Amino acid sequence: MSTPPASDDSPVVRRRGRDMTLPLVLDGEPAPDHDEGPDSFDRVALARAADVTEAVLDELEAYGVIEPFHDDGIQAFYDRDALVCVQAAANLAKHGIQPRHLKMYVHFTQREAALFHQVLAPYLRQRNPVSRAKVDETLAELVTEARSLRGALLRRAVEDALGE
Repeated sequence: MSTPPASDDSPVVRRRGRDMTLPLVLDGEPAPDHDEGPDSFDRVALARAADVTEAVLDELEAYGVIEPFHDDGIQAFYDRDALVCVQAAANLAKHGIQPRHLKMYVHFTQREAALFHQVLAPYLRQRNPVSRAKVDETLAELVTEARSLRGALLRRAVEDALGE
């Protein structure tokens, strides 16, 4: 992932220590590879890439759906995950689902991340290449299985709600 230029005195909001990009899995099938395009976006490029206004980005940030990985107070930079979130939010908005409704996903993923951290903590405490590889392998498996579980539970809940 390319990093934006930064001076030594610029504050950093969030920086990933290593690439945590995981394969997107929907219903157990990998999503198409999204290797085309930039790894980071400033606000204007992010809004343009997702075909939304900067006001939408403001709202998504306010609800914690996106956050810059770098913000020096003058310019903020976002990663590909932010683009995926903005595009999903824009598509959900077509069905009347607004950024305020997405806060539940933020809370859920924070809780899920905390659970995964508990599982991965023993490997993280070991500072060697084998344990780091085990973290990556286990995390990918956890994400894949959790997405499959969420998909099945969501389908069941929707079917129940619709009386089918």
